[in-house]
Amino acid sequence: MENVIGNPLPGSLLDNFHACFYMADFEKRTMVSSIGNISNILGEYPSDVLMFPPELAEELQHPKDRAMIRESLVGLVRKQSKNWSGFYRIRHFDGDWVWVYSKIIFYDGMGVFNQLVAGMIMDIQASIPAPPQLETMIREAARYHNAEKIRILTPRELMIVKLIAEGHCYKDIAGRLFIQPDTVNKHRKNILSKLGLKNIAMLACFAKETGLV
Repeated sequence: MENVIGNPLPGSLLDNFHACFYMADFEKRTMVSSIGNISNILGEYPSDVLMFPPELAEELQHPKDRAMIRESLVGLVRKQSKNWSGFYRIRHFDGDWVWVYSKIIFYDGMGVFNQLVAGMIMDIQASIPAPPQLETMIREAARYHNAEKIRILTPRELMIVKLIAEGHCYKDIAGRLFIQPDTVNKHRKNILSKLGLKNIAMLACFAKETGLV
């Protein structure tokens, strides 16, 4: 599967669990990015079959689960709800049925309800992480997804992001970093521009999602 589903991060919690975290375009039915290898859960299916985890190919779902999945996804398709989760069976490449847990969330962490969804699929017959571990895994996945954006920030900018996300005002930040408030404001504008964000609220969400605070 040529880089459609990425390999787990070295040393990541994902190394210990059969799970895949992904970002997908719900309207185009295609993968945007992912962490983890869904082949570890379902076997070596062709990449086009596994391009859209929220549905997968209907023929892979257990006949007794298909109606439930279609019905429960209606709210997401119509944008009446922002998340879905469920347990169901899906056919492994070798023909066996595998019980999985899947969760889908419309990606509105930046305050925008759009076609992007964040999700995960996990083999529940393998070891299941405790809630704190799962939260760490999700945060790690979000941080990895935004790693390129984080890398373009300077150490000073990262510090300012952290302080802004913690609720400090410009004057307080300036005092802590021994710079002028106007300089803090210039850094803020540069940070928003680099990250493609519109305001401080979106910056705070970004910092939380990526584990900067």
